[in-house]
Amino acid sequence: MDTILSLKEYAERTDIPEEELTGKSRKQVLAVARFIYWFYLNKSDPVRWSSVKIAEIFGREHPAILHGIKQVKNFIDTNDSIIEPYRKDFIEPFLSRE
Repeated sequence: MDTILSLKEYAERTDIPEEELTGKSRKQVLAVARFIYWFYLNKSDPVRWSSVKIAEIFGREHPAILHGIKQVKNFIDTNDSIIEPYRKDFIEPFLSRE
């Protein structure tokens, strides 16, 4: 990807409101979308955002961000269908770099 999607752009592409993405809800659909965005930010060039920076933006502690990114990696490793809506745009571009 040439540019990093803003939270607003990501929200529009996923049809999930920004407030839900930055919120504290643990509903699976929202948590997974949030984790995928954290993964995306952490892997995107030209700037790979640190867990600390992502945590600042989302009002979280950085271990929570690391946990979310790890969850995405687990979903990838187990080929979990929950990430399917995000696979093409937000996951596959980074798989060759792992």
